[in-house]
Amino acid sequence: MTTRYGSKVTHGGTAAVLLYNGGSIVELNEAKKQVESMQKEVTHFGRSL
Repeated sequence: MTTRYGSKVTHGGTAAVLLYNGGSIVELNEAKKQVESMQKEVTHFGRSL
């Protein structure tokens, strides 16, 4: 899926897009940080398998 700006987002980024559509850019930034940290944890977990 893509945002209205045409940048692609991962499935995990959907929550950030929904937050943005809700209005607050601060919420979007926080959601991005959470998504990025989750992706790092998932990647780390995948390597440890």
